[in-house]
Amino acid sequence: MDLENKPLVSILIPTHERPHYFALALASAVNQTYDNIEIIISDNSSGDETQKLVEEFKKTYKNIKYFHTPDLPMWDNWQKCWDNMSDDAQYINFLMDDDLFAPNKIEYMAAQFLSNPDISLVTSYRKLIDKDGNFLEDKDFNASPFTDKLLHVKGYEAGLHFLLTGKNWIGEPTTVLFNREYTDGFFKGWVGDEKYLILDYPLWLRLLEKGDMIYINEPLSFFRLHDENDQKDFRTIVKGSVSMALTIKNAWNNKKYLDSPDKLHVSQFHWIREATLIIANCYEDHYKGEEFDDLLLAYKDMCERYIEKEPDKLSFHF
Repeated sequence: MDLENKPLVSILIPTHERPHYFALALASAVNQTYDNIEIIISDNSSGDETQKLVEEFKKTYKNIKYFHTPDLPMWDNWQKCWDNMSDDAQYINFLMDDDLFAPNKIEYMAAQFLSNPDISLVTSYRKLIDKDGNFLEDKDFNASPFTDKLLHVKGYEAGLHFLLTGKNWIGEPTTVLFNREYTDGFFKGWVGDEKYLILDYPLWLRLLEKGDMIYINEPLSFFRLHDENDQKDFRTIVKGSVSMALTIKNAWNNKKYLDSPDKLHVSQFHWIREATLIIANCYEDHYKGEEFDDLLLAYKDMCERYIEKEPDKLSFHF
C-alpha cells in the first residue's frame, strides 16, 4: 500500500473492569502493521488499574487517546469513543476489550477499500479462543460460510443471507472494518426504533444498503469465549431475540432485503424456531422481566403473520 495515501483508521475500545484482557487487546491494536491508526479508549471502570496500564502504553505509543469516566453507562461509554475520533478518520473498527486483532488485520482490510471503492465494510473469518488464549473448535456462528480465500459480496445479497438464516456470519464488532462515510454519523441501530440495541448486525445491515462487502477467509481477529461473556447472560439472549424480531419487522415493513412474502416466511421460520427454544427456557427457569414480555408480544405477532399467505406489516411495538 502507498504510504502517502494511507487513510486514517480509528480503533475504538470501550472497556469496563477487564484490565488483564484489555491489556492484551490494546497490545494487539498498537502492534498493527498498518501505521496510520489512532486508538480511542473510553473506560468506565470504577478503579484506576486500566488507567495505569494505558499510561504505560502511552509512553511508547503516541496515537492513543484515553478517557476515564467511572460508572459511565455502557452506551455512553461507547459513544465517548465515537465522539472523540479525529475528523479525518475514514475507517472504523471497534475492538472489544476481551478480543484480539491479528497483526495484519487493519492493513489487509484497509487495502480492500482502496481497491474496491464500492464496498462499505470488510470482514473476515474469526477464530475462537478461550480465557487463556487457546484456540477452540469452530462453532456454528463463527464458521466461514465460504470456501474462497477472498470474496466480494453484493450488499443486498449479504444482508438477505443474514436475514434468511438469522446467523451473524458477518461478525461481531471486533471483526469488521467499515467506512465512516456510510454511517450517517451514528453507530447504534438500523432505523433507530430498536428498543434493545445490538451493536453489530443492525449497523452492518445499514451499511450494506449503501455498498458491497469483502469477506476475507483468514482469521484476522480472535473472539474470546469466557465466563463473563455478555452473550452467556440469559437476559442478553432474550434481548437479542427481541432485537432480531425488530430487525425482521423493519426489513419487511420497509421492503429492505425481505422484499417478498417467501423471503419473509423463511426469515420468520428461523426466528420462530429459535425464539420457541428461548421462551421454553424462560418458562423452565421461571424467568420474568419486561424484555420477556416484549419477546412474547413479538412471538405472537410473528406466528400470526407467518400463517398468512401475504402478510401485512408486522405490527408489534413496545
